[in-house]
Amino acid sequence: MSGLELQLRQLLPPGVRIDLRGVIPSQLHSLTLGEIERLPIQVDGITQKLGEWFKVRGDAAQMELTIEGDCGCCDSIGHGLDGGVLRVEGDAGDQLGHRMKAGELTVSGNAGRYCASQMRGGMIKIAGNASDYAGGANSTERQGMRGGLLVIHGSVGKCAGHRMRRGMMIIHGSADSGLAMRMIAGSIVCCGDAQPVIGCGMRRGTIMLLQERLNRLSDLPGFTTLEESELSFLPILLKNVIPYLPQTVRQNFSVEAEHLPKRGLRSLGDRALGGLGELILLQHSSAS
Repeated sequence: MSGLELQLRQLLPPGVRIDLRGVIPSQLHSLTLGEIERLPIQVDGITQKLGEWFKVRGDAAQMELTIEGDCGCCDSIGHGLDGGVLRVEGDAGDQLGHRMKAGELTVSGNAGRYCASQMRGGMIKIAGNASDYAGGANSTERQGMRGGLLVIHGSVGKCAGHRMRRGMMIIHGSADSGLAMRMIAGSIVCCGDAQPVIGCGMRRGTIMLLQERLNRLSDLPGFTTLEESELSFLPILLKNVIPYLPQTVRQNFSVEAEHLPKRGLRSLGDRALGGLGELILLQHSSAS
């Protein structure tokens, strides 16, 4: 492993929360290891030193940071990330990548609530699942994800994309209820099942379901009936999405842009808010 490494010193008792905002490559790259160990962090609301909780080793100058351990108790990892690479070897807590601007953030395990909230740029990859409100607004903010790319290799909890403003979220697994609730704009691609209700209060934006079953979407409150439509923008959207899809889904599409599907089942909504949002269903037959 290159760059700087932080290793959680111990398995923490249930309920302890560590806030790691500010622990990002751009804030550490000019510091010595001793200075990094003395950085203040919040542990259950009490200011303590980073070195009391993490072993610090490596070279911070490379703009690469790896955090190791059972870090499901660590919130705000990658808060404000503005460049470089940040890896989490294990789980991550709530508000992963909050207000992230640039760079790459990867998690080998699962992520807590509100991952990518207020994200504006860069890329987040989560190998496991993401809990509720992935890409969504937290309780103190009016907007969720505002840019960048969020790729979740597992499934997501409730209300993914809640009040999402911009950016792209790709979900390899399934989505619990409330997907794209009150979505303002942006794009969400889901490769698995999406539980009702979908797109409630959606103003604009695109939800694309790649393997969903049609009979589960026969009744979408606030949306028009699904109809086969010519979608000129669909090949462009798919060209950007396909590299991040799981292999089992990616193999359904041609690698040639001119052979990508231009038609799909489309529904418009939420009509109570103007009906400018859209849900697109590509069944296996449409994506071959």
